[in-house]
Amino acid sequence: MEAVIVEKGVRHYPWVQQMLTRCQGMEIEEVEDVREVIRRHHGLPYPADKSSSQRLLLGRHRGTFLKHCPCSPCSRGCGYHFLHIGIGCPIECSYCFLPGFIDTSFPLLLVNFDDLEQELAALAQQKKPLRMGTGEMTDSLIFEPLTGFARYLTQMFAQWPHLTLELKTKSLFVDSLLDVASKNVVIAWSLNPAAVAAIEEPLAPLPEDRLRAAERCCAAGYRVGFHFDPIIACPDWQEHYHKFLQQMFARISPLQIAWISLGTFRILPQLRDYMRRRFPQTQTILGELVTAYDGKLRYFRPKRAEIYRQMIAWIRDLCGTHTPPLYLCMESQELWHDAGLAFPCFTEERNQNCIDPCNTRGIH
Repeated sequence: MEAVIVEKGVRHYPWVQQMLTRCQGMEIEEVEDVREVIRRHHGLPYPADKSSSQRLLLGRHRGTFLKHCPCSPCSRGCGYHFLHIGIGCPIECSYCFLPGFIDTSFPLLLVNFDDLEQELAALAQQKKPLRMGTGEMTDSLIFEPLTGFARYLTQMFAQWPHLTLELKTKSLFVDSLLDVASKNVVIAWSLNPAAVAAIEEPLAPLPEDRLRAAERCCAAGYRVGFHFDPIIACPDWQEHYHKFLQQMFARISPLQIAWISLGTFRILPQLRDYMRRRFPQTQTILGELVTAYDGKLRYFRPKRAEIYRQMIAWIRDLCGTHTPPLYLCMESQELWHDAGLAFPCFTEERNQNCIDPCNTRGIH
């Protein structure tokens, strides 16, 4: 980071003061309202330029933190919720959906943690199991060396064993978490084989390094999760993904894996030209894509089903009777059926409104 723009109303928080002490050498700018900064740059893409990801906004969240995962229309939901604690990610993977969904050109962290804790404490009193995460609109750990926010959340969730928190990342920043392991906190990694990551995730740590970080978390007592999403149907994809799964399960015991999600490449049509301009090396949009039931560009349904069936077969073969829960991300009930998957039981929570509300039979 080169500069931090902090909202005047949050600067007095002790944790913000601690963050700013870690920002030695960075420019610190104070503003009345970070929303004004966002409005001044409205309409610019995320990130607005090469320096955008080097500027960080710290502000107050003025709504509720806990939200339903925005599952694609007509897709089978998994009951997931996310904690809205930030927007934006400096890793900039080619397939990232954020440019099509956010209105800020800079990463933003929402730091009124006291309000978040009050909201979660009230939720916890309902004694209702919920599965939630912080990695929907940002990377859960990418700012951890600066903020210490993941450590704060992990310690907080230890008092609520019926609430499950997932910290999803591509980073290696787990050091602050290793001495506060909690049974209801899952540290998860988004993964692709090295051949895919080198092209589509060039700013992210190597996949083998992410596995090493996962090993460290397992040794500290955490359960871990893995997200193969998006799976890219590149040339020789079967060889790359099968070999990587073999490497993964040689290092991580299936007994320490909370869940594995699978999703194939998908993108809003309006982002295709943006991807071509910003990531000319990408292979994601070279294959044949079709506008699917949710308006996104996807591989044809038979291709997606083939990919899922093959990935599931490899995982089950490698894990045997200890196969962790598997689920598809943002796919129709018909695709779940084609892939041979039943709905996994993470908690008692079910998002019934997302269970195939459309008739998706026979469409892509």
